[in-house]
Amino acid sequence: MRIRILIFILTSVGLTSCSSIFTGLYGMKKIKNIDEKTILKFAKKYNIPSADNYQLDTAYFSYLFSLDTAKYKSQIKNHYQALQALYYDKSGHLTSFQVTCYAGGFPNLNWEKDEIMSIFPPKQQAPVDSIVPFEIQKKYLKPLTQLAEFSSDSYTMLW
Repeated sequence: MRIRILIFILTSVGLTSCSSIFTGLYGMKKIKNIDEKTILKFAKKYNIPSADNYQLDTAYFSYLFSLDTAKYKSQIKNHYQALQALYYDKSGHLTSFQVTCYAGGFPNLNWEKDEIMSIFPPKQQAPVDSIVPFEIQKKYLKPLTQLAEFSSDSYTMLW
């Protein structure tokens, strides 16, 4: 009986949140570094305007881990996920946050769960926090072209 309980607990832990087993089942592999040329090639392929191409500086992770990990453990984990969308309002506050771990769906991620993407900005999916205000996030985004600049629209979306 104890072995069944242990197997159940290990399986439950392995299939919850964004554990390596869980992400492996989704077919996600270790993230590879890609260069600017590759980013621009895919941007062209998917018709992403040159002015909207940025690369996240790896120093961003140092910033995240400089925060109190005991206090902000789950928030930090959300901000270093490979797939996420952040929606900041005009004043730079995070108002909507989509993260792989909360997308649901198996074996394909379901970003439209509960019709959260039916409005703009999308409904909240992951818990919204204030550990990375837009002004901080912006410091770690490197424009890939000289045309790139952040607009002063009502919202700024980082995907």
